[in-house]
Amino acid sequence: MIEDGGFETDIVVSVMLSLLPPRQPRSRRAASTCAVATIALALILSPLASGCRRLLIVGAQHAPDGGAGTSAGEGGVSGASGGARAGAGGGAGAGADGGRGGASAGGAGGAAAIGAGGGSGAGAGAGAGGGTIAACQIVHIAPGAFDTFIVLASGGVRGWGSDFDGQLGDGMTQTQRNVPPGDDVISGAQAVATSGSFTCALLTSGGVRCWGKNDSGQLGDGTTTNRTTPPPADALGGARAIAVGAFHACAIVGAAGGLRCWGNNMNGQLGDGTTTSRAVPGNEVMSGVSAVVAGYAHTCVLLTSGGVRCWGLNDQGQLGDGTTNDRLAPPTADVLGEVQMIAAGINHNCAATRAGGVRCWGSDVFGELGNGTIDVNPTPRPTADVLTGAVAVAAGGAHTCALLSSGGARCWGQGDTGQLGDGTTMNRLTPVAVVGLTGVVEIGLGAHHTCALLASGKMQCWGEGNAGALGNGPGMTGADVPLPIDVVLPGCP
Repeated sequence: MIEDGGFETDIVVSVMLSLLPPRQPRSRRAASTCAVATIALALILSPLASGCRRLLIVGAQHAPDGGAGTSAGEGGVSGASGGARAGAGGGAGAGADGGRGGASAGGAGGAAAIGAGGGSGAGAGAGAGGGTIAACQIVHIAPGAFDTFIVLASGGVRGWGSDFDGQLGDGMTQTQRNVPPGDDVISGAQAVATSGSFTCALLTSGGVRCWGKNDSGQLGDGTTTNRTTPPPADALGGARAIAVGAFHACAIVGAAGGLRCWGNNMNGQLGDGTTTSRAVPGNEVMSGVSAVVAGYAHTCVLLTSGGVRCWGLNDQGQLGDGTTNDRLAPPTADVLGEVQMIAAGINHNCAATRAGGVRCWGSDVFGELGNGTIDVNPTPRPTADVLTGAVAVAAGGAHTCALLSSGGARCWGQGDTGQLGDGTTMNRLTPVAVVGLTGVVEIGLGAHHTCALLASGKMQCWGEGNAGALGNGPGMTGADVPLPIDVVLPGCP
């Protein structure tokens, strides 16, 4: 069925992952039969089936102002594929900007926004570089499922890791980059968000351009044709922030904080009251949005009031409304209030409150909610605070990290590839400190890896190494790294 360039996708499930085993040795995790207890870290080759999920990442958002935002809205960025950063005004989001600190989250999709705290990373990012040239100064990070993206102070975007669907934008597919490239794939960017199969960039002009996999119309160009390089034209203009899920994307537009979404809509994640997918951005489904994040097949927003609302897939309680019923449109009641930032993983969400607490809800198979338990049953309401002193939060595939006011970070949940950064490969049911990490202004989570942007404009990564997402070179490819290591850009100190 075609509507506004959209379509409904037949679900043809081939192979999928559920309850990921401790190790699977490919650059993209090998597929296996979906287990009874389904979880967000499921890799499939079609949008959705039998409760299994394709593993993607929620990214950060870049917001223009430093208010209380977390994804693509004002105040920062938060989300599944990119990063989350805390804006100076107390907002936290995963944007390339944010004067104070941030947290990028990778789980199901990604978000990108610019926080007002320090301009394009100027506060704690580019401004701290001590004369470092723009081509070496990182202002925003956005880990994807098995890849990692950055935005430079020059406005250039670069990515490395898995390129299975052309998501790196370098004109290639079925390849893997094990180190950061020396060339930009697009310029004039303020933020980037990646899901692990497609990527979107938010330009300084407010334009949005996407590339990679497009089977659900997630590139927003009116087609279902994959792209291996960024398109020459915007899919949308006037955007202030972006977020990408597994097969859908959303953008905050206009001064009133309107929200427009496109791509797969099988579970109502576009919020337009239907299950019709759209290959071009739909009409605004709500206003007053300061940040947006996207999970596998759900969407959450942070309102200017500080309230949080979610819709779409809810089989793991990821909407936080006390049920496991899907919602096709934004609810009228808040899940939580007094929030400064939100983050979405594959099937779980977390919020950093204005008081500095972190609360999570949804899937808890690996302890990703941080409340000291593992529960195969959904947790459909926000938990009590699992941490205090947080300025930002990020959610990955099945792990979660919080950026502290001290500049350090704590992580919890799945740790089988060292993604928690505590020097082990153990799952953690409560927050643990990332060893040796200080001066962090943004933290981003992928499926099984984590990266941090430092005040110096440099970055460190840790976790799964076999997809090249750590950027540490061919000699180390395949080796997991349970402690932070430096990522060095070509030609940079």
